[in-house]
Amino acid sequence: REFLQVRHWAPWLDRVLQVLALACLAIAIVGTLLPGGAFFVIAMAVLGSSAALLAIVVGALALVRRRPGARMFVLATVIFQVGLVAYGLRTLDLLPTNVITSYGLQWGSVIEMMLLSLALASRSQALRFAKEKAQAAALHDRLTGLANRAHLDQHLGQALARSRRTGRGLALLLIDLDGFKTVNDTRGHGAGDHLLRCVGQRLLDQIRETDLVARYGGDEFVVVCEGVESEAVALALGEKLLVALEATCQIGDEQFSVSASIGIAWVPGHGTGAGQAGAAPVTEGAPALEPDALLARADEAMYDAKRMGKGRCAVAPPAVAPA
Repeated sequence: REFLQVRHWAPWLDRVLQVLALACLAIAIVGTLLPGGAFFVIAMAVLGSSAALLAIVVGALALVRRRPGARMFVLATVIFQVGLVAYGLRTLDLLPTNVITSYGLQWGSVIEMMLLSLALASRSQALRFAKEKAQAAALHDRLTGLANRAHLDQHLGQALARSRRTGRGLALLLIDLDGFKTVNDTRGHGAGDHLLRCVGQRLLDQIRETDLVARYGGDEFVVVCEGVESEAVALALGEKLLVALEATCQIGDEQFSVSASIGIAWVPGHGTGAGQAGAAPVTEGAPALEPDALLARADEAMYDAKRMGKGRCAVAPPAVAPA
C-alpha cells in the first residue's frame, strides 16, 4: 500500500488491502489466545495466499497505470512467490530437495528485499530530481527561461554581499524595450513572446557566465555584473547591449526590432570611484546598499534615458560604496 501509494490511484483497492491486513492481524492474535490451532493455521494460510495473490494483482494494475516503482515491485513479488511455492512443493515431496527448494522461502525473501530496496532508492532519487526541478522552475521565468524576480532578488543580495566582502565594484543595468507594446498590439502576443525570448537570448550572448540576466517583468530585463571597477566600464557594457538589441529578430516571415532604454546603477568597491568624474568616494562604515535601493536607482536612470529620447543609456547618481 505504501510502496505503490495505492490510496492515490485506487482508494477502493486500498480499503480492500486494509481489511485484509486487519484480518491477518486478528487471526494471528486470536490464534495465539484460543484453542483450535489447526483452524487458525488454515485461516492464516488462506488469508496469506489471498494477500500474496492480491499483491501481484495490485502490482500488475500499478504497472498498467505506469506508477513509479511498479515494475520492480511486480518482479520482487513474483520472485518471492516462486521461492515460496518451490519451498511448499518440496515440503510435499513434489520437488526434489536441493539448495533452491530447501531455502526457496529465504532466497525469495532476500531477493525481494534487495529489489525493493533498489526501487526505494530509485524513487527517492526521482523525488529529489523532481524537487530540484521544481525549485529551479520557481526561480526562472517560464517564457524566456531567464532568472525571474525571485531569483534576481536572491542573486543581487548575494552579489552585493560579495562586493562588500571583496571590495570589487558591481553594476546593475535595467533594460526597458521601447517599441515592444506596438509589436504586441499589432502582431499579437505570440509575436511579442517570441520577441521577448529573442531579446533574452541576445542579452545572454553578450554577458559573461558569471553575470546574471533576469526578466524583471513585462518587457523589462535586468543584468547584474560583478567585478565592474568603473562607471565607464558599466556604461560601455550598456552601449554594447544597446547595439546587440538593435539587431532584428526573425518572427515567422517578418523581421522585428526594438530599441531599448537602459538605466545603470554602479556600486564602487573599496578603493574604486575615487578620482572619477561624478563618482562618490568610498566611505568606510557607510551603510550597505540594499537590492531594492539599487533597483530603484537603476529604474530612475532608465526613465532619464527615456526622457532624453530613448534608445540610450543613462547612469544613476553614484551611491555610497559598500563598507
